Amino acid sequence: MKRQRIGLKFGGTSVADDECLRTVALRVQEYIRDGYDVFVVVSAQGITTDTLLTEAYRLDPNASRREVDQLITTGEIRSAAKLAIVLCSMGMNARSFTGQQAGIATDGVYGASSVVAIDPTPIQQAWRDNVVPVIAGFQGVCGKDITAFKRGGSETTLVDMAYALDVPLVVVFKDVEGIYTARPSEVSHAIKLSRLSHAEMVELARNGTEAIALEAADAARQHNVAILVRSTFSPEASGTLISFQSGTSRVVVGISTQAGYIKITPRDSTPAGARELLVTLDQAGVSVDMSDGVSVTAMSTDISERVLSLVPAICEQTIPLAFTKITLVGEGMRENSGVLADVRTVVEAQLGVRIHLLTTSEIAISILVESDVSKAVVRALHAHFFSS
Repeated sequence: MKRQRIGLKFGGTSVADDECLRTVALRVQEYIRDGYDVFVVVSAQGITTDTLLTEAYRLDPNASRREVDQLITTGEIRSAAKLAIVLCSMGMNARSFTGQQAGIATDGVYGASSVVAIDPTPIQQAWRDNVVPVIAGFQGVCGKDITAFKRGGSETTLVDMAYALDVPLVVVFKDVEGIYTARPSEVSHAIKLSRLSHAEMVELARNGTEAIALEAADAARQHNVAILVRSTFSPEASGTLISFQSGTSRVVVGISTQAGYIKITPRDSTPAGARELLVTLDQAGVSVDMSDGVSVTAMSTDISERVLSLVPAICEQTIPLAFTKITLVGEGMRENSGVLADVRTVVEAQLGVRIHLLTTSEIAISILVESDVSKAVVRALHAHFFSS
């Protein structure tokens, strides 16, 4: 009889030190004892990637992206080898794989590679040999060069590998027990969700929820790979399942926040003035997020001194206030037209807070508020939509 197959991914906190690695090995062992063929993907330990990036750019602020990728991907390779050593010490037959050894081919974009193909043969052969493959995440190969994915890329490795191996379910182990209705640091009584749809997870990830990387969430939706988010250190917790269906009757399932926005408004509020602003920002390489047809938002980290020198001639304000985008997400919005009215009532009527910009989609509503009141807005919205 064909054995069930599953992919497990452990993040930087989960593999941070020797004790954590032994805990991770116990989680892997549990799935093997339950009769699964397992493949494992690991991130670099702790803050290793940040440390390596700092070292690279301390040596040369304009360091070659090729060499930076060569350097930072060693963090995941080291984690994979260490975990394989621990698994073997516990009586399991394990072997570490780099992205190249695991058959992962990329498009060759340094620092932001995408997977273009995966040869499943090396991992399939490992299973035939009764070996637990431990794959270094966040990387692949183009030609003879190692290339790194975007941050959070180990989850992309997990999902793309699962699709290549025809594995329907993967488990992402983290230092939290699942995905919550809001950030617990912002809302102390946030609720752990039992289920989310792929579409809901993509919207949450796109708008600031860090539980699953956006690229991985989107790949899981495209390939219909279910993701279970669990705690490495609290194995009794049930976690959050992300799959094709939401599985909840709530209209809103989560509230995400993303700080660091600025709002830019052209002096000329006609369509021509709005177009001029968009062209100016595009030429400066600034990505626009929200827009009401006149004003736009962008991340403050994208606004350099050069951009500011271009903007004053056409804008009302060159030293903007700090803004936060708050996004409510839920498949139930498709059939419920009253959510937007509720949001306006809570934010504008009850709190007296100005909504500077507002955008909607089928399953999401985003509002832009000044950052100094954003936490109060999130708490009030959470109390309204999750009080029951």
